[in-house]
Formats: sequence, structure tokens, C-alpha cells
Amino acid sequence: MAASNPMTVLVPEEENRRAVPSSSSIRVIPDLDVEKLRQMKDIFVVVSAGTLPNVAPKIRFLAEGHQLRVVFVQEEPNASWFPQLLEKADLMILKLIPKLMFYSDWEVPRRVMNAWRLEQQDNLIARAALVGDSLLVQTCALALFEFDVERVPFLRAIKPERRNTFQVAADGNYIRWPGTDTQVDLDTLRYFTDPEWRRSSADATLCDDVVEEDGLSSLSERVQGIGLALRECLRVSSLFHPKGPVLGQP
Repeated sequence: MAASNPMTVLVPEEENRRAVPSSSSIRVIPDLDVEKLRQMKDIFVVVSAGTLPNVAPKIRFLAEGHQLRVVFVQEEPNASWFPQLLEKADLMILKLIPKLMFYSDWEVPRRVMNAWRLEQQDNLIARAALVGDSLLVQTCALALFEFDVERVPFLRAIKPERRNTFQVAADGNYIRWPGTDTQVDLDTLRYFTDPEWRRSSADATLCDDVVEEDGLSSLSERVQGIGLALRECLRVSSLFHPKGPVLGQP
């Protein structure tokens, strides 16, 4: 479902426009006075690190008005100067850190904005990183999750030297490991690593049901066996449990 309110993306630099997905529901503006910004909702900002101090007054204004969704800051070669640039921008750093996303790949802001456009920002993956034995996953709503690879059976089965070869799907639905049958979405990771979430989620309990009609001994075995995204399992399960809700759907 498309967002009910049009999205506005403030892009002061022409070269950063490629970070914005093409959509009739997304309005791109190079600049706008504060009074006009006051009338808008769901505003995103795409800016290079060097330009950040110049755009900072508008960012502060949007943050105070609760209109700001995400500030995408394009990384630059002199990354070691980021703290000083942020200080110069005077962005109320502690308050705005949850809304800042530094990026080097144009696909990341596109993925995030598309997720917001579809109102799926809490379910879709913006980016991920492997740090030691932990898989860090950031949603398109900028929530950060940390998952212990050893607690996810089909991830544990991937050879350690190949665990960092994953790719995030262009739409953010899942992470996949090329050359394997493994693909996993956010809900699957939570299913295996977060007992409290699994107990509290009516959707997750569907994966423990036996579904004889499709030839599977259980949906949870299907997830563990091939790393199928949990949301897909739940769609299959909903065929046999029409009263149960499906993750990612209202």
C-alpha cells in the first residue's frame, strides 16, 4: 500500500538525486524556505557530509517539528573528519543520531525511502553487517538488531569464510547468501534468536504448526532446512489458518 501522505526529499546537491527512487509519490526539492517546510510531513534529507553544516538549520527545524524521518549523509573519503563536521553542523547530535544514516551505496537510501513509501519501514531491511559472530541488521525505520549467528541453524551451517558474502535484496525483504539456498528476513532471525518475541507473536506460533496439506512435516523444519523467509512461511500457513494474521500485512 502506498503511503497516504506524499514524501518530500530535500536534496541540495544535484549529484545526490540518484539516491532518490523514482515515484509519483516522492517529491524532490533542492531547497525551500522554512515556512513552506512547516506545511510538509514525512521529510527526508539527502546530503553529502561536506554540505551538512549548510543544511543543518533546516534539519534542526524539521527535527523540532517532528517532520524529519531520515537524514542520509553520503560518506566522503575523509571519513575521519565526520565528528568535526557533525560538531560544526550543531545538530543536537544525541537527539538526531537515531535519524542519521551514513551511506556509500546509492541503493541504501533508495531502499529505505521505498520502504517508507510502502509503509513497510519496520519490516524491511536497509542494510546489514557481520561483526565477529554477530549479524547486525538495520531496518528501514533505522531500528538496529544484533543476532548471534550461532543461534540461527541455517546461518551456523554456512562456512565462516562465506558468512560475510551476503547481499541485501534490492527491496529489503531478505538477506541472501549467493551460492547457497539460504535467504532470511528480519522475522526469521527474530524467530530463532528472540524467545520473548517468538512467544508474544501470534504470527510466529504458526510456524510450529504441522501442515500436512503441502507435504511438509512442519513449517519450522522448512525454515530451518532451507532458510526460507518466515514471512513466506506464514503466507503458506495462512492458507490453512485463515483466521491468523500474516506478518508484514495489516
